[in-house]
Amino acid sequence: MLALKKAKVNVLDFQLLDNIGVKTLNTGFNTKVDLKLQNYSPNTYQLEQLQVDLYTPSGQLLAEQQQPIKPTEIKPNANTTVSINHYIKSEKFLDLLSENDYIDKKETVLEIAMKLLSMDLSGVNLTIKGFAIIDGLEIPINENISL
Repeated sequence: MLALKKAKVNVLDFQLLDNIGVKTLNTGFNTKVDLKLQNYSPNTYQLEQLQVDLYTPSGQLLAEQQQPIKPTEIKPNANTTVSINHYIKSEKFLDLLSENDYIDKKETVLEIAMKLLSMDLSGVNLTIKGFAIIDGLEIPINENISL
């Protein structure tokens, strides 16, 4: 059985795969989360399952993982990177902006679109939650990040 101290799962990177602009208010956009699986032991482990979803700071579901991952070998004393894609719908994006005090939900689409053109999204916070199962042991994932 894998000891928790010998394996860790951390968010390595979060990327917006589409340009965020006025079009986003109608279509939504794609994101990618890179997770770093760290193996601190001399043994090879197997990532059996990985489920990672995106949430607003208050815990509202923002986007679900788009595809399951294939079992992945985690080599001894090494790091392995796994990428997970998400699609954030336009309504959920507006919820995220509202929760982060970037917009007021009472504003019109035109007002939000005008704000979006000059908006710095680097302070928008979200939470990445889920779990990884490595050699039968569930490791929780719960990290707050900014765009």
